[in-house]
Amino acid sequence: MQEKFADRFAVGIIDADKRRPGYLNEFIEIASSEHIKLFRHPARSHFIILVHPAADGFILSCAEIANVNVADYGLSPKLKEFTAQTKNVMSNKDPRFKRLFRSMKGIGEIKLMESLISYLADNTYQASNDRISEIFQTNE
Repeated sequence: MQEKFADRFAVGIIDADKRRPGYLNEFIEIASSEHIKLFRHPARSHFIILVHPAADGFILSCAEIANVNVADYGLSPKLKEFTAQTKNVMSNKDPRFKRLFRSMKGIGEIKLMESLISYLADNTYQASNDRISEIFQTNE
């Protein structure tokens, strides 16, 4: 993001790992929810969505809130096994994950993530911190 998109709009989605990219230190936190924090670079149109716990834990938490049984999609409800499944596939092409996300569409923090990404994509260089905060508040 820092080099390849230096003068362009960019959104990165990263796990809240123990090792954070150094570039994140330049960002300011704009808004947060239970599992999502949005950071904005003060001088560039760069945004980072930090997912905590890591994305696999986030997905399982969202499934639980939505009363969706991930086992119905051929996935393990146990974090360690689910993590192994997410690491071993191209989840964006795996029909199990596609069906799982469709089943959670519009629910909880999945809805927040959808709204946030949609807003940022539609307002690349004009994104408003106030509107972003509203999106987080609306999706609580």
